[in-house]
Amino acid sequence: MIGKLTGRIAELTEECLILDVHDVGYVIILSQRVLSTLREGDDACFFIDTQIKDDKIVLFGFQSPQDQHWFRLLQTVQGVGAKFALSLLSYFSLERLYDLIIKEARTELVLADGVGPKLAARLITELKGPLLKRPQLRGSSHTLPDISPGNTSLDPTLSEFNADLLSALINLGYKRAEALRAIEKVHALPAHNDSLEVALKACLTHLSPH
Repeated sequence: MIGKLTGRIAELTEECLILDVHDVGYVIILSQRVLSTLREGDDACFFIDTQIKDDKIVLFGFQSPQDQHWFRLLQTVQGVGAKFALSLLSYFSLERLYDLIIKEARTELVLADGVGPKLAARLITELKGPLLKRPQLRGSSHTLPDISPGNTSLDPTLSEFNADLLSALINLGYKRAEALRAIEKVHALPAHNDSLEVALKACLTHLSPH
């Protein structure tokens, strides 16, 4: 069983990458939150979770043991497979996901792709108790800033419409990962935007081909 891989990123796609390890290419599936931070040609190291599906070996990669633990923990919930677990880890940081489950914030959990009200309820019912016993799981997940509604780590004037901004970009045909990258760049500017229209135009500028 593969536990960890270190190599060079040979190719990136919307759902996975090929990691060149001593001239052997490993296809590794990662969350979009992590994929959006990577570049082809960079050296990288991932903790690996191996699953066998339809007689195929599938590798899921994580930047820390804590990310990997959450991936496994989420799949202990009835109805949550690898796809839904990655969706949750793509949309929320670990800190935010922990807080939403503890606070029973169903309306925000359903913002992740494929997560409906019933699944959100099961996440809360089955994980709140175990998480309360393990507060250390609310740790740092060194990825993109959480842009879900209610997040206060960014400028308070932006926290209310970050999700609307992401939704607008996706409705315009952009993929979630590239939209997240554009939003991150806009937030990194010296002066934050104070309207959805201005922020959207700034994101589209970053997304436009040069």
